Amino acid sequence: MLLTYIIYNSILLFVGIFSFLVENAKSSSQAWFSKSMVFFILFIPAAIRYGIGTDYVNYAFVYKFPLFAERLEIGYFYLQKVLQNLNADVQWIFVITSFLIYLPICFFVPKKYYFLTLVFFVLTFYLPSYSMIRQAIAVSFIVVGVIQIVENKNLYGIFVMALAATFHLSALFVMPLVFLRFISFKTIYLLPLVILSSYLIVNLDFINILFNSSLFLNSRYNVYATNKFSEIATINSGIGVMLRLILPFTVLFFQNRITKENRNYRLYIVLTICYILAIVLALNIRIFGRLADLFSFISFLVVGPLIYSFPSKKNRQVLMIILIIVNIAVFQKNITANQRTFEGGGLGISPYETIFKK
Repeated sequence: MLLTYIIYNSILLFVGIFSFLVENAKSSSQAWFSKSMVFFILFIPAAIRYGIGTDYVNYAFVYKFPLFAERLEIGYFYLQKVLQNLNADVQWIFVITSFLIYLPICFFVPKKYYFLTLVFFVLTFYLPSYSMIRQAIAVSFIVVGVIQIVENKNLYGIFVMALAATFHLSALFVMPLVFLRFISFKTIYLLPLVILSSYLIVNLDFINILFNSSLFLNSRYNVYATNKFSEIATINSGIGVMLRLILPFTVLFFQNRITKENRNYRLYIVLTICYILAIVLALNIRIFGRLADLFSFISFLVVGPLIYSFPSKKNRQVLMIILIIVNIAVFQKNITANQRTFEGGGLGISPYETIFKK
């Protein structure tokens, strides 16, 4: 396990170093070189991993028995089909999917927030991306789409988000939210409303109402109403959940500061609300953990605008240090708690092994 800690923390360290160099690059060639280094630091360990990630075995199985791939989204289906027609080894599915996950993140994030975005990407999303492969590709494309919409490139943003849905249909949950970015929120009403909504989700029979609705039962996801993913989630101390909620609630508390710089950042606020509610849903039923994973990208996307919304450099530094320390603690906990087991479960990212040990 020591080697696993060294590998994952080295990824975090070197991504931090090169992303800092991107922000402070004096020329486009320097920025491009540093971005490329960030990409390879993220890409190589993911591409050469062996048996890492809960769904690794499942994807390998589907690749070897393509009949099972027919239920998957069209983008992933044809990606796998091309590799099979080339008689490529099963490991290539993890090479190509890793490329699709990390390339957009590394090359489309704005330079102004590059350091914070990439550091928090590693802290909050990199380890889960080893497990939720198709959804991670979709999230990467969604991030690009959201960035384009915030920059008023609406058609391009919608197109990229539609492309994300060809790898995982959960992207369709995000697309309608784009049209809510015109809504202005007042913090004095927003925070109590989110807290009240969270309370109602926990205490009302919302989950059973959803699982028994005709819309859900007639969908392709109706199997989740009866399998292990419909079970009540197990909560230990709850500290991990509370730490996970610190950043999104901080965003809501200071949302007026954030949206003052760019009115389109209202979309970030909408996505943050959805992320909080998804986490609360996941506390009740396990399958909603995937919905929380879908919206988790807002954590690394909004952290830059949040911190830079403070005019005082000292305040920015204090907030940044606090958030980094909190998320480093969660990062270490995830490495420890998500070990590979025969039964599966968790992220299955420890201990790290490569294809060279096959």
